[in-house]
Amino acid sequence: MVIEGNTAVGRGGGIAIRASAQASLNDTALFGNSANAGGGVYNSGGTFSMSDGSLSNNTATTSGGGILHPGGTSTLYDVTIQSNSAGDKGGGAFVGSGEFTMYGGLLDDNEAANGGGLFHQGGGDAEFYGVTVSNNLATEWGGGVYIVSGTVGFYGGQFSGNQATFDGAKIGAWAGTITLSGTTGIAYADIKMDTRPTPP
Repeated sequence: MVIEGNTAVGRGGGIAIRASAQASLNDTALFGNSANAGGGVYNSGGTFSMSDGSLSNNTATTSGGGILHPGGTSTLYDVTIQSNSAGDKGGGAFVGSGEFTMYGGLLDDNEAANGGGLFHQGGGDAEFYGVTVSNNLATEWGGGVYIVSGTVGFYGGQFSGNQATFDGAKIGAWAGTITLSGTTGIAYADIKMDTRPTPP
């Protein structure tokens, strides 16, 4: 199935999942959708799962080009999040509260001002198992990942080719907790603390 070329004035260009709602996608491509936030997917308090699909070439004016997850539960299995963009935060994904988990897959070639691949802000947990974070671009901080608060963990997988104009090409951080375990191409020394007076 392909969900393509849709536009939302608010959130969730491709699909929007709200409190208590459930959505499950298998072998689905969300391509070329756009919204003010959450160009491909918006999950606010619902339960979302996706297997063997892709979020690609979606755009958000503000945050979450591929997916915006301010709350709820999102679980992705072997999903490619690629070539999405956001004007401000989280070109590939923006995670706030709740639980966000990826098993396998890619965060590749996404772009935003901060957090080209992933932007994490809030009290939620984001965990990535065997995920490749590659070739993402931040025009300010955090090419691969930017974290303001909350907990982010990478287990296995790899980082490569991420870039940031200011600093934190691999990971930029204001605060929060980051765990790296068996992830190649990155070390704790690669996490760069943001020196700006306020977080983005």
